Amino acid sequence: MTAFPAKPRIFITGATGYIAGSFLHLMLSRAYLSRFEITALVRRPEDAIRLKALGGYSCCRIAGQ
Repeated sequence: MTAFPAKPRIFITGATGYIAGSFLHLMLSRAYLSRFEITALVRRPEDAIRLKALGGYSCCRIAGQ
C-alpha cells in the first residue's frame, strides 16, 4: 500500500502586492484549495499580521527580505 504524501505546498512571494495578493485572496476563496498548505512570504511583520487576519486554511506567514 502506498502512503499519501503530506499536503501539497504552495509558496507565494509578494503576498501583499497587487498580483500575488489578488491571487492569494482568490485561492483562499476556493474550498477545494483547502487540500494545500499555503505559505506566504512578506517583508514586514505588520503584513504578516494582516495576512493572519484573512484566516483561510493552512496559511502560514514568513517575514523575510
